[in-house]
Amino acid sequence: MSEVFAFPFLRPSVSRIEAGPWMGPDTDGTCVLPELLPDWDYSVSLGLQRTLELDLEGLWSDTGLGPSSSLLLHVYAATGELKLRKCIFERALRDCSGSVQLDIGPLELEGAELQGYIDLVTVLSVERAERIERLAPMAPGSRLWEDEFRCRLEGGGGRLPMEARDFSEVSAQYALAPWYFRLEESRLDDRFEAAFQVILNTKRQDVLDAVSRKDTLMMPILQGDLVRHILARLLRSEEFTLRAEDYPNGSIGAVAAAWLDAAFPDQTAGQIRDMFEQRPADFEAIVFAVFGGQHDG
Repeated sequence: MSEVFAFPFLRPSVSRIEAGPWMGPDTDGTCVLPELLPDWDYSVSLGLQRTLELDLEGLWSDTGLGPSSSLLLHVYAATGELKLRKCIFERALRDCSGSVQLDIGPLELEGAELQGYIDLVTVLSVERAERIERLAPMAPGSRLWEDEFRCRLEGGGGRLPMEARDFSEVSAQYALAPWYFRLEESRLDDRFEAAFQVILNTKRQDVLDAVSRKDTLMMPILQGDLVRHILARLLRSEEFTLRAEDYPNGSIGAVAAAWLDAAFPDQTAGQIRDMFEQRPADFEAIVFAVFGGQHDG
């Protein structure tokens, strides 16, 4: 049995807003964005656009608002286990009447910021209300209409799988740790996002806020630490060959081997293992210099 939710103010009939589909990446820009992009690569930006048509006279009538009211249209994008959300489009509707067509985009989302899926939420809300009816919305920000569309990337798992938990519920010893890495080092052939996960501590709001806004100081530290952690765990395993060609593309083994090749391009597998075992401080310093530094572009 479905739940019925009563809004505290009048809302427009769904027929007053005609929402076109999200259009995705294609050579001529006419490809409807599917619910699954299995072959899309994170190195490529994701282009998006859509069109809305509003029947403003009908909307005013349904909601009890006067024609001098103004509206706001927002599009929010959320991605990854943390559902890191940001506004990617905003437009005010003032002094409009009749039927209005709104073109959203073209928008461009950086592939490096996406994780596993993207939720696109389109919201029409009140900016300023001229109330004709007693039950008309009054407060700025009152949502009149919204819809949500989810597109999965690579069939599910993301580039950097994340979730957030309260570490103090696990152990008081972990209570202030910024993050925890979960790695299945025995699954070298599995995709990176299936074998590895970053768990952030909800008690560390400073870290959550910095990660959500892609802070230029925090993100290199997180990246350097996770690369160091993964490489240290795998180098302790005799099964890890250090050769990317021995593992499927996108697997944890192939990714880790590529990292080692980038950090130690002129050294053999034996030399890399010797440095890791005999000079761990040097090994970690080099890894952090390559993967934990701030790079232009």
